[in-house]
Amino acid sequence: MRNKGIADKTIISISSHKDLKTFNMYHQVDNKAKVNDVKSVFENF
Repeated sequence: MRNKGIADKTIISISSHKDLKTFNMYHQVDNKAKVNDVKSVFENF
């Protein structure tokens, strides 16, 4: 959900996590997201 742009507070509410620190333990950034993010920054250079 996070990779689809859903707000952290919404995901935390749905998943019943108590805080952002606990929630972040479960989120891993995959390589596809890394590549897409880098491309979005540098594609117009």
